[in-house]
Amino acid sequence: LKRNIIKVIKIFERKKALNAENAVLSEELGIKNQGFLEKAIKGRKNEMLALRFLSDTGAIKSTYAGRVYLSKNKLATLRKEGNFITRFIIPNLENS
Repeated sequence: LKRNIIKVIKIFERKKALNAENAVLSEELGIKNQGFLEKAIKGRKNEMLALRFLSDTGAIKSTYAGRVYLSKNKLATLRKEGNFITRFIIPNLENS
């Protein structure tokens, strides 16, 4: 999960979706659920699970227009003040 969270963070950084003004539609991120056959052939990609985890923790915010962006401030707060599992899963942003 940690590896996929890093991938999702990099996608948001590439799209420059780090604040409400630059928020993007979730479809623009290119992250989608894998079907059974796709998982069997290509292997599991848990980017959707990582996206859901970040959304559930509040690190991914959504606007009224249905666009999403990554809050690096919230990520830093979770890294500092979250429970053990959250602190372990969320990467250190100074090193990325």
